[in-house]
Amino acid sequence: MKSIAALAFLASVVLLKADQVMFSNGATRIYEKVSLDAQGHFAIDGKTYSPQQVLQWITDHPATVGPAHEVLLKDGSLYLGKLLAADRDSLTLRIEPMGKPLVISRKRIREIVFSRRVDRLLPADFPKTSNSGILIRKGGGPVPCQLEGVFAEKIVFSTQLGKTALPSHSLLSYVISHGYESPEARSAQMEIGLTDGSVFHGQASGGMDKVTIRTSDLPVFSVPKNAIRYVRTHAFGEWLPIWTSGKATQDWLGKKEKEYCCCALLLSTGESVRMPAPSDGVLYLHAKRFSGSSAKLVVSRNGKDVIGIELKGNWIKKVFSIGEGSKISFRIESPEAGASAMIGDLVILKNRQG
Repeated sequence: MKSIAALAFLASVVLLKADQVMFSNGATRIYEKVSLDAQGHFAIDGKTYSPQQVLQWITDHPATVGPAHEVLLKDGSLYLGKLLAADRDSLTLRIEPMGKPLVISRKRIREIVFSRRVDRLLPADFPKTSNSGILIRKGGGPVPCQLEGVFAEKIVFSTQLGKTALPSHSLLSYVISHGYESPEARSAQMEIGLTDGSVFHGQASGGMDKVTIRTSDLPVFSVPKNAIRYVRTHAFGEWLPIWTSGKATQDWLGKKEKEYCCCALLLSTGESVRMPAPSDGVLYLHAKRFSGSSAKLVVSRNGKDVIGIELKGNWIKKVFSIGEGSKISFRIESPEAGASAMIGDLVILKNRQG
């Protein structure tokens, strides 16, 4: 319950607020007073906006560092806590911020992460239809295996050679599926990110310096208002799932510096990532050069380059049409081998009918 105490402490901190709001037309503004009301509408500097009018609200609340273990679901929800048990059908996670055990069906899980903030790219021949998964270890190659159980700080796996128990601190992640839930399935939901890195999909409403969160699989729970890091809506915007890239998300949790973006990826020269993007429309992306004196971001759709963007040392926003397709790719080009860049808060404003 230490995370609850940390979140409660944050609620008592008084800061000069500078929250960032992105509206459904793509416009972004900075405001002093932003909150959620009891109906789940956004109260922004004395005016009320419906969830259909706001794409994203990023708070300036201080970030914290949550529990080490995380379970990433196919809809992008990210549950933090401590693994208590597991078998071939489900696992049990003592989930924060509630501090209660939750049994999660294996069919809903994309990945179990033992070491956060570490890139864990998968081999191209990932067995998508296998009943087993891929274990990614520190300093070792990917191993196809079956997760059998959790005993104290050790995780038991089985291979064709038998069973073995490995310390959880020696592992990076266990990937069960490349599955990804279609964005249409959550178009009426909010995405709520907490300052400890947790991500929930459902509905949120405010009142009495707290935010109440309702999901389809968890008991209704409340957190201090200062525990909210961001809220996104999906009615008119498809937020690209950067977590499907296999790279560690740059979310700046536990760091003092603030960034323009909520979540980002760090890419090096020659590196490329691809994400599902079934919607057509206008892409809003945020990017900046992170290291080196020259870096270009190249965006591709359907295997063809759409645009090349020369990046600067500060965040820029670029807006352009991407057309129809199912995937979108981003790569970094530079004459400098050590150059790198960040891309983040990628959203497609969907073509509206009528």
